[in-house]
Amino acid sequence: MITMDNDNSHVKIGFIGAGKTCRNLALNLHALKFNVHGIHSLNKSSSQNICNLISQQCIPYQTPQDLANDCDLVFITTPDDSIQTIAKSIKWHRNMGVVHCSGAGTSFWLNKAKLDGASIASYHPMQTFSNDNANLTLEKVFFAIEGDSSLTAYLKNITTQLGGFSISIKAEHKLLYHASAFMVCGLITTIIGKAVDPWKTIGYSEEQALDILTPLIERTIHNVSTNGIIDSLTGPISRGDVGTIKDHIDSLRKHHPSLLPIYCQLSLENVLLEQKRKITKPLREISVLLKSTMNDLDKKSVV
Repeated sequence: MITMDNDNSHVKIGFIGAGKTCRNLALNLHALKFNVHGIHSLNKSSSQNICNLISQQCIPYQTPQDLANDCDLVFITTPDDSIQTIAKSIKWHRNMGVVHCSGAGTSFWLNKAKLDGASIASYHPMQTFSNDNANLTLEKVFFAIEGDSSLTAYLKNITTQLGGFSISIKAEHKLLYHASAFMVCGLITTIIGKAVDPWKTIGYSEEQALDILTPLIERTIHNVSTNGIIDSLTGPISRGDVGTIKDHIDSLRKHHPSLLPIYCQLSLENVLLEQKRKITKPLREISVLLKSTMNDLDKKSVV
């Protein structure tokens, strides 16, 4: 049984999967004197590279079974679709901990490990990792934790030492949690990508467009985190500028018709948010205009 004490080094920690989550979590744990003992990856150079960043004592294991045999706590940090396959392929030992880091899956994905006598849990940082942030701190990051009570208690202690915050997510709510995370990360990135497209028509590159838009993006996020969603709304819908919305639609129809559906759908959601603080004639007119445009688009797609 994994227990908590003042010495982080007595628990041998291993990782299966040497991607961005492994790299960031392993490096942060090592910085806190946790014993990151080994890493396994199908890509041998990936596991070796991360081991090199940690210490000479960190071992790049050839097989996941060998790693599981030698470790007290194993994090599975592979893509979601392979987690259950990996868990079922290993003979786990009693009194160890097995954790996966998927935001979408529950600890049930590790049921084979539980049957073998291990404690199981899911542990997901509400953070995005990219290729250029190997040393990203996990301070103030929220971690969703679910699973066996003894192991989740240990993971909560790890989170506290990382400077993060633990939140408990029931198994039946895990996909809702992950859908929300995907919307504020992957989908917002997609929206930004769509917002960049018109700049290419205007005559600017993607890099130049991002330079121009980034201060606005950053200020918007700051306003939302500081003032809340409703009080951060701005733009032509907030002002009730029906003519501007019509002109947007006409311009997009001419230059970027593929952007019209997402523009109209998101603008309708903007109207609904605005109507939480006021219901006005311009807002009703904008709603009718957007719905009419979407109906026209649907008719053309059918034809």
